[in-house]
Amino acid sequence: MVEQKSVHYTFSYLILLFFIFSFIGWAWEVAFHIAIDGAFINRGVFYGPWLPIYGSGGIVMMLLAMKLKSHPLRLFGAIVAVSAVLEYVTSVALERVTGNRWWDYSGYRFNFQGRVCLYGLLVFGIGGCLLVYRVMPGLEKKIQKIPLQVRRGICTVLVILFLADAMMVIKSPNQGIGISIAAMR
Repeated sequence: MVEQKSVHYTFSYLILLFFIFSFIGWAWEVAFHIAIDGAFINRGVFYGPWLPIYGSGGIVMMLLAMKLKSHPLRLFGAIVAVSAVLEYVTSVALERVTGNRWWDYSGYRFNFQGRVCLYGLLVFGIGGCLLVYRVMPGLEKKIQKIPLQVRRGICTVLVILFLADAMMVIKSPNQGIGISIAAMR
């Protein structure tokens, strides 16, 4: 059994985690495409260095960890389940709003409508557990060292930049080769 430590998440703490996880997801996908395609591809609907699906998923994982951290297999299962729902719902919503498909797992075995696949969900489960058990303990200590007013200031700037990016996305989502499926056709 893993030792469980209770963490109190303030609103600014959660906002900061959202942006950290969104950036980690963006960096992961950009690095993946550099390794596979040999090219920098600014992944996602947004123009900035963030993928909100990773930020949202990361926040949910941290909240799940508060209840399930002492049960690694349950936590893994919960992360996989949440990732499946989040990825599926996001895929459908993006397609309905923009008319474009942003990812397609049809080429993978055990996929559902090309929107989610077992392989990806297992990667998210492993990554989520690494985040909870290995990354978060050190990250929590670093975030707690940031004075509350400074943290709030950082969050305010990030939210303003994110909202400005969202306004641009409403007019014209980030699209192109390697970003949306429609651009590949």
